[in-house]
Amino acid sequence: MFKAIKIALIHDLPEAIVYDTPFFEIFKTLNASQKQKSAREEAGMKVLASKLPKSQGSETYKLWKEYETCSSDEAKFVKILDKLEGSYTSMAIGIGPGKLDADPIVHHSDKGFGWFPATDKLMKLVRKDFKKYFAENKLAWKPEYDLP
Repeated sequence: MFKAIKIALIHDLPEAIVYDTPFFEIFKTLNASQKQKSAREEAGMKVLASKLPKSQGSETYKLWKEYETCSSDEAKFVKILDKLEGSYTSMAIGIGPGKLDADPIVHHSDKGFGWFPATDKLMKLVRKDFKKYFAENKLAWKPEYDLP
């Protein structure tokens, strides 16, 4: 649990230097934008890590890289929570005509479904909130939005 907390605390640190590109902005362009975002953030993390004592900088960079690559269960867990938070941010911004596109927003939180039974339940609760949001805003709910 402690490792997951550390990953959660550091995963967005590079954005303090290189700024954040919200995920819904990436959907508006080609996949190259995600690669550019990742490269910018990696450069930012290297700058931050270099300002720390060597062992702390090395650990911080390693944990950040684990998050980026989902190479540990802790990183996968934090990635799921980060994507679910993005779902609620999208609902707050607004989904639908003249706002955020529904398809990529709803499917953004799909990554990680099936990784952990506990987070699958949480993901289904978030999807239920999406469905309610769609109904309240008179948006069409597609069958492929439902999780198995």
